[in-house]
Amino acid sequence: MKKLFIRKKRKNESYLKYLIALFHLWLGLLSSIIIFIVCLTGSIYAFKNQLLDSFSDDFTLETNSAKTTPLQKSITLFSKEFEPPTSIWVKENSIEISSYAKNNLGSHAYFNANTGEIVRIQNSKLTYFFEIILEIHRYLLVEEPGKLIVGISVLFFAYLLISGFIMWLPKRLKALKSVLTINFKLKIKRINYDLHRVLGFYALLPLLLIAITGLYVSFHWFKQLNIQALGGPSIAINQSNIGNNGLSKDIADAFNAAFDDLVETEKDQPIKTINELLEIAKDGLPEYSHVQIIYPFANSGYYSFKFYRKGLCSLAVYDHVKINQFGEVNKINLFSELDLYKQYMLIVKPLHTGEIFGITSIIIYFLMSLIGCSLPITGFIIWYNKVVKLKK
Repeated sequence: MKKLFIRKKRKNESYLKYLIALFHLWLGLLSSIIIFIVCLTGSIYAFKNQLLDSFSDDFTLETNSAKTTPLQKSITLFSKEFEPPTSIWVKENSIEISSYAKNNLGSHAYFNANTGEIVRIQNSKLTYFFEIILEIHRYLLVEEPGKLIVGISVLFFAYLLISGFIMWLPKRLKALKSVLTINFKLKIKRINYDLHRVLGFYALLPLLLIAITGLYVSFHWFKQLNIQALGGPSIAINQSNIGNNGLSKDIADAFNAAFDDLVETEKDQPIKTINELLEIAKDGLPEYSHVQIIYPFANSGYYSFKFYRKGLCSLAVYDHVKINQFGEVNKINLFSELDLYKQYMLIVKPLHTGEIFGITSIIIYFLMSLIGCSLPITGFIIWYNKVVKLKK
């Protein structure tokens, strides 16, 4: 049994590299199934938005020809057919409206940006499917222990990627070609070994980025480490950061931001339409490709307008404006003026999902996730072949 998990130290192999290889084996065997599940669900979830858009259900609704803007008409139709909206995406060729009032999955409808007519609604069964995939990806359908198990496995995965790279490094430059290519003319055992080693190298940086951003979500201590490394403050409540008012400034600001939605304003002011609010919010901002409008929880609260900038990061980088129903601007946050750690906090999710550069990076992440699925399999086969050899 001992020989199955502890190999002999090779000649001229340093003790450090020997220990790295042993931990690579042990942690790989411990986390292989979880890593496979997480990578597989991640690759499926990568195309969630594209698949939901492509497989939405056609929907027709008779409407009158009342003169109004396409945006306002879309909102009226959505509210009449479903429920009041909670979020709106205004894009170049379409308007997408969502609401979560009825159930957790809510309703999501697509409208023609030129006419305001409803075109399609999101397929509820497909939406539910992706919700299940996400729950498996995040915590294996068992929230409390599942999240910890996934987090620890991803931490192991990060080590496996780094240790795998150290083990991959050739001793001489002449051997570089052999560790960068797969010779499919060799025996199946050797091909499997090369698949593990070579594909692991090519996917190293994307998978490491996915793992690091995944750890950011899984562990509070890792999130703190990231934020503080980028110049941000600690947000943990303890004796060292409790101020004169009973809370640190950042925590107090967070509470104040939450209570912003409860601020009352003079009732005799005219209420602005959503189009008027949009015009006020975008005044003076840089060019943007699309905008997301998030409704307030209360009538006296603030609308959030997220203006996504044109360019490579159009799905991640946005300027944020908060404005109430009377057109009074509460806050303007330009992405370019934010502290580095705040910019990172905004883009960490699209960095993890691959949406950071649009469809191009989504495809790359999809392929890298598939390689991530293969690494536990090829790694296990390498170990199993050695086990069979030892038994003989």
